[in-house]
Amino acid sequence: LMVLVLTIIVILIIASISIYEGKEIIQDSKIENIESYMLIIKAKAKGYAEEIDSLIWTESEENKETARDSAFSEKGMNVTTLSSDIDSQLNITNYIAYEISDTCLEDMGIGDLAEDDAYIVVYNSEDYSQIDVVYSGGITYKNETYYTLSQIQNILE
Repeated sequence: LMVLVLTIIVILIIASISIYEGKEIIQDSKIENIESYMLIIKAKAKGYAEEIDSLIWTESEENKETARDSAFSEKGMNVTTLSSDIDSQLNITNYIAYEISDTCLEDMGIGDLAEDDAYIVVYNSEDYSQIDVVYSGGITYKNETYYTLSQIQNILE
């Protein structure tokens, strides 16, 4: 009877360790999944910025910002503001943020994200090649919430 009780205790200990490790593996895979989507968005957004810069380069300096916003809007990316939580985590100081619409996500080939929280692309307003991507739902990892691609990449290293 004692051997049976000890066997059950050992099995329970092994099961609890397995469950704990399994939860961590699942959480890490979810974070890596979101990170990969954010990397796709960053690459596509960088391409959009280069395409739009080539379209508006002949515009006067006064009209460039309006023309740029209009061109991004045609792509399905509309100017938005960021919450203070997200703003404090950005590595970019002078920025313009564009929320990505469901149709834009579909054009990027990741339309299955359309039902999730919003993804926002943040461009440096002086250099549109500097980009960060924000996941407005945030990712909680070890009791901290992260919103930006650059921070998510740091926690996975």
